[in-house]
Formats: sequence, C-alpha cells, structure tokens
Amino acid sequence: RVRGCTSVSSTCSTESSSTGCWVCEVDDAIALASAGGDARSAALATCRSADCENDSPMSLAQRPVLRCTSSLKSAKSAARALRMQISGTSMVIGVLLVGIGLLLFADQDFPWWSDALGEGMIEWGVIVLALAVLPTDRRLIYALVFLICAVYSGSGVWVWVQPDVSALADFQEARLADAKVDIQYHFWNGMIKAALGTCRLIAAIALVRASCRLYPHALLDCFWRVAFWYEIASLVFDSATLLLALLSDAPDYEYVTFGNSVWVPCWQWSLLWLPSEALLAVLLCQSSFRALAQGCLASRCESVRVAAAISSLMSFGDESNALERAQRTFRAVRCDLLTPEMLSSNAPDKKLYKLSRPAQLGDVDAFISHSWHDDPAAKWDAIQDWRQHFKAAHFGREPKVWLDKVCLDQANIDESLQCLPIFLSGCTHLLVIAGKTYLSRLWCIVELFVFLKTSGKLENLVVRCALGREADRPCGFDDLVRDFDAQDVTCSRPDDKDRLLAFVESGFGELDNFSEEVRKALFEASARNEP
Repeated sequence: RVRGCTSVSSTCSTESSSTGCWVCEVDDAIALASAGGDARSAALATCRSADCENDSPMSLAQRPVLRCTSSLKSAKSAARALRMQISGTSMVIGVLLVGIGLLLFADQDFPWWSDALGEGMIEWGVIVLALAVLPTDRRLIYALVFLICAVYSGSGVWVWVQPDVSALADFQEARLADAKVDIQYHFWNGMIKAALGTCRLIAAIALVRASCRLYPHALLDCFWRVAFWYEIASLVFDSATLLLALLSDAPDYEYVTFGNSVWVPCWQWSLLWLPSEALLAVLLCQSSFRALAQGCLASRCESVRVAAAISSLMSFGDESNALERAQRTFRAVRCDLLTPEMLSSNAPDKKLYKLSRPAQLGDVDAFISHSWHDDPAAKWDAIQDWRQHFKAAHFGREPKVWLDKVCLDQANIDESLQCLPIFLSGCTHLLVIAGKTYLSRLWCIVELFVFLKTSGKLENLVVRCALGREADRPCGFDDLVRDFDAQDVTCSRPDDKDRLLAFVESGFGELDNFSEEVRKALFEASARNEP
C-alpha cells in the first residue's frame, strides 16, 4: 500500500519542490519496512516536512491527502507568483507610459514634438496594460473590453468635435476659405479625420457586439485582432494626412510653448505619428504576440506556469475548501460492475451513480479517460484487456476505477469537474482508451495533460487502443498522434472549450507547444504499452 501511495505524486518532485518532504523519501521507507520494520514507523522515520512537526503519528491513508494539499498550496502560490510577474509588471510599465504620455500631451511647457511623443506613449501604455489580463481572467477580460470601448468611442467623438482641429472645424475652414487650394486641403483633411473618428466608433461597436456573443478567451483574441486593425487604420489615415500635406500648400500649425508661438510645417507634424504606429502594427500582426509577450514577462520555468494554469482550471479560493469538496465528491466503481452499455452514451443516468462508492484519494487504481464519440465495443474490449492484465499482476484483485458517467454527480456536475485535477491526482494510473476521436476531444487531452503534470510519472500512464476492427482503421494510433494539433480539438460545450483553451494557453503560451508535449507523452506511453 505504501508503494501504491507513491504513485499519487504532486509537486514533491525535484522539479517543483526544494524542501526535503518525506514523500520524496518513501522508497527508503519501503526498504526499511521490507527489512523487518513496520511500514508506518518507517514512513514516519523519513518524515522531514513542516507538516510533521514533533513527529506526530500519521496514518498511511493521510499521505494522498497531504500530497493533494501540498499540490494545491503550490499551485496557488505559483498562480500568485505568475500573476505578480506578468500582471504586476505590465501594470507598472503601462501606468508609467500612460502617465508620462498624458503629462507630455497636456503640458505646453515642452517642445512641439512632445504632443506626438505623448500620444504615442499613451497608446503603447494601453497595449502594455492589456497584457496584464491573462487568458484565465474571465471577468477582467470583460472589464478590459468595456474600458477600451469607452476609449475608442470617446476618442472617435473627440475627433469630430475637438475645438479648432476637429473634422467639423476643417469643414468650416473649407467653407470660409477663399483660395481653392485652402478649400481642397481643409475639405480632404476633414474627411480623413472624420474617417478616423468613424473607424474608432466602429471598433468600439465591434467589441461591444463581440462581448455579447463570445466567451471570454475568444473575446480576448477578438480584442487583440481589433487592436491590430485599429492600428492599421490609424497608420493609413496618418499616411494619407502626410501625403496630403506634402502635395498641397498646407498651412503651418501654431504651437505655443513656454509662452512663445512656434509655427510647425504640417508634414512634420504628421510624420511624427507614423514610426510608433508602424512598429505597433508590426507587433500586433503576429498572432502569437500576446502569448510571447506574456511569456517574456513571466520568465519562469514551465512547471510554475503549469501549476498556475491548474490552479485557474480548478477555480478554488482556499485550498482546504477545494480539497474538502474533492474528498466529499470523489468516488470509484469496481471494474466488474461496468457494462458495455455504460460506454455507449453520455446521457445522464442517476441509477449508475449509485453503483459507485465514496473513495479515498490515492485508493483508486485508474482514472478512465475516453471519448464518447468512439466505438463503445472497442472501448469495452480495451478496458477488459487492461482489467485482465491488472488482475494478473495483483493476485486477482478487482480494480477500482473512476469513470465519469458513474462517478460524477450529475446534479452538481460543474462543481465536480472543478475538482478534476484532484480526482486525477487521487488515482494511481491514467487509463487512456485511445479511439479514433480521442485526440480530437479537448476534455480528453486536458485530462491527459493534468495527470502527467500532477503525477510526474509517465509510467503511470497506460494507453489502450480502441480503433475497432483492423479493416475499419483509417490509420494506426501512431498516425493519429503524429497528426494531433491542439488547434483542431473540439468540445461539446462552447463555454468549456473557451475555458480549457485559456487553461492550455496560460500553461504553455502557445498551442503548438502544448501539441508537441502531448505527442511526446503519447508516443512514449504507446511505445511502452505497445497498444
């Protein structure tokens, strides 16, 4: 039983823990026990963690609970550290840029070019502040979109009505001008300003519509796309203003600085906006700009980002509450009670829930991960094949497994799914029933990923193929793994897909990195299990 408990690992690996926790020394305890000592005493003899002060007695059944508690605390600490590293840094830099930009833009005791520099700094500051919002910040995403909508709509109206230099002011100058050149310049300059203001209003309306029909992660992607096209529009309109100033006899602008009037050629004024807008547009055109920028701000090892992502997936406030909720809802069913009909449909059946029994974390042999879209008969054969191997290796003992349809409380399914990382860490093995659609289902991939990151042991991953008859196979399992791409995964519920993709992105930055990790793990597991 001590050996069985060690498979329920958490963050006690050397990668994520530098403290000498007794869990990391459990092999020594087993050696002492096999030499004639008591297993419980041997385990306590190796305990050096802060949780075991004064050598207080501790039953072996508490080990998985302590492991999960340690995992939750580490995940929450990692989430705080990552939040400070990314969001804190972005907010400090963004506020400084916006503050300095407002000072340069509003104060006239600076050179004439300070207006353009100040407005550019404000624009960059807003983009940096937006980087403070992580993919898992569902409420902050809506707040960010609301704020940007207010900025876009306000600046769009301001372009129309700003005194002296608005689009309406240019139209008025064109109406009152005597020279044909002045009439044409003011008219077209007014048209350019009007188009710019209209684009800002359109951007605000587009974000409002997107916030009404998109889920948070998709809405965040939409925000960055709108920001890119807004920069492109600004670049085009400011280039048109520069070209108009060069081709026509544009009047000079009067700028008052230090109490003196300075007359600045119009083309010089227009030219100042372009470099900043061009650079920003080049950066925003990269689809992975946000992920790369937040990855640079994080500058932490992958394990910390993954732990923070798992914390966001669970959405727990206090680790003790999350653990108590998981212990209350964690169940298992004997494998001999399963039937082929249970794998044919994911329709809720309260009668099946009664077949499962409450279980202790660490006392369940396997978490069955499968796709409801795969062939039920092939899945049943794969499970039975694993069951026979398990019984042969454990002196005929019937395995206890976790199966979603039997072990999830259908009346509180959302609450139960939030405990998924704890459920996975509470099982000794992850049994992957790999059918034709397994790698296309997002929940299946997330289960695989979370188990590998919470257990840290690839040998606890068991893969069994469920591809049906040989004649029906379009390709082998290795071909399916080789073609796996996280961009193509699907989910039954759109809100689940949005939340899970945000979880993946927060842990890996880019979906390509996640796809590579999954392919590597499955290739190694399939080679070892020979499915």
